[in-house]
Amino acid sequence: MLNIPELSFINSFIPYKNKDMELRLAFMSRISPKKNLHNLIDSLRTVNNQTVILDTYGSFDIGESRGYKIICEQKIQMLKFNKNLRIDLKGYYNHVQFPEIISKYDYLIID
Repeated sequence: MLNIPELSFINSFIPYKNKDMELRLAFMSRISPKKNLHNLIDSLRTVNNQTVILDTYGSFDIGESRGYKIICEQKIQMLKFNKNLRIDLKGYYNHVQFPEIISKYDYLIID
């Protein structure tokens, strides 16, 4: 298990699945403040010499926090200047697609 604030390994990671030298991360969960997507996004701000792609899959929990999606989108927007980092909110996925989706990533982050 990896504690999210301890992502210093990213800048020296050598991916084994893809030839583009990109670290591909997938976050798959119902998205709410309890799942700490905002902390994951914050932890990626130190990425500098490694290309990192974070794709998030899951629906935002409207009932728990209406503003949480806006918070996450604002954090992503603040990181747009970092050319080595791409974060995409992919939204809902059908669970039947799970094997196909995870086959495209180096690491799967679930909560």
